[in-house]
Amino acid sequence: MDIKPTAQRATIWVDRRQDADSGADVLKPMKSTALGIDADFRLPHRTEQVRLARQLVKEAIPDVRHLFNRARRYRDIQYDSAGRVVGKLMSRRPADVVALIGAEKPKDGREGTLFHSLAVSALVIAFGRGLGLSEDTVGLLGFGGLLHDIGKMALPTKLLEASGPLDTAELMLIRTHPELGHEILRQIKNIPKVVLDICLYHHERFDGSGYPYGLVGAEIPEAARIAAICDVYDALTTTRPYKTAWSPYEAIDAMLRSTGQFDPVLLNAFVSWITSDGITQ
Repeated sequence: MDIKPTAQRATIWVDRRQDADSGADVLKPMKSTALGIDADFRLPHRTEQVRLARQLVKEAIPDVRHLFNRARRYRDIQYDSAGRVVGKLMSRRPADVVALIGAEKPKDGREGTLFHSLAVSALVIAFGRGLGLSEDTVGLLGFGGLLHDIGKMALPTKLLEASGPLDTAELMLIRTHPELGHEILRQIKNIPKVVLDICLYHHERFDGSGYPYGLVGAEIPEAARIAAICDVYDALTTTRPYKTAWSPYEAIDAMLRSTGQFDPVLLNAFVSWITSDGITQ
């Protein structure tokens, strides 16, 4: 999969300046903070999108729950269940799907993983379309986004339900989830490589400081680089037991400051896309 965003898509729609003290890129106030999925869903024109997003969650989450429960119990998945979820997401307008990111999610660890997986799948589908990828490729991204955290189902439940930051031992354990998920998924006959790549490599960092293998730059499959951006964006804009949700502006600001974590071209394209008028309409 070779993604080359156009110059228009790769232009950040915010002003940036260099912080003289830290050397980090920081943002000036944006001309508009309606980042496509603005946190203020009370605005009248958001009402219908929110309603559709909630309806989509209601339709899709039973299949997601079945998918993850089976992975926890039997260490395998029913790919048909995943297909039904991705099909539902693929059938909706990008703006309606992206509204999932702003939808209220449960704080419970196990349920939170389900909703996060659904939201990441929705986001990679919408972003993939924003990149101009083929529908076949977008569908594979959707499968990968939905299943990227499936390895967490092989971890102790109490670890997922932790109400605060993890200690060193717990962090080391949870960092095994990409490989655990890859082991579950590779048992599926003819599962696409893109799906496996997203699961295994979505925590790799562009500068080589990620896990599980410390891959650098183009060594990380492009699908995983896309998923990593969507994964972090949803995590930052979601309330967790130990943190409140950041606004879209705050999340984008943090991601742009995080030098070395993301593919800069894809992050550039993501910021352009997520702030575009096409998502807000």
